[in-house]
Amino acid sequence: TSILSVMLDGRKEEMHEQIATVLEREIVEETESKDDLELQIHVFKHWNLSGNFTKAAELALMIGGQLMILGLNSQADLLFSDVIVSLKNEQGGVSYGDISSSVLDALEPAE
Repeated sequence: TSILSVMLDGRKEEMHEQIATVLEREIVEETESKDDLELQIHVFKHWNLSGNFTKAAELALMIGGQLMILGLNSQADLLFSDVIVSLKNEQGGVSYGDISSSVLDALEPAE
């Protein structure tokens, strides 16, 4: 079962990456989507679940900047801190990516 679990986890990451790529393309192509914080959070979560730290961190920093513009400085600070901690872990070889999105879960409307 452990081999199947590893294969399933890999497939889940691939699917999250494909979803993130499609949604990100939508953001780029539609000018009104560029400021859509909800869509950006959705894309961030898929990049994060795909294990692509670089894409997740880049988007998290952009979202954090938008949170600051909205006056949500404490939430932005938490998100920035999560990115820094994840980067330190990645640099130290402890883990790759896995930015905590609990701050964003609180901001995103329930589906």
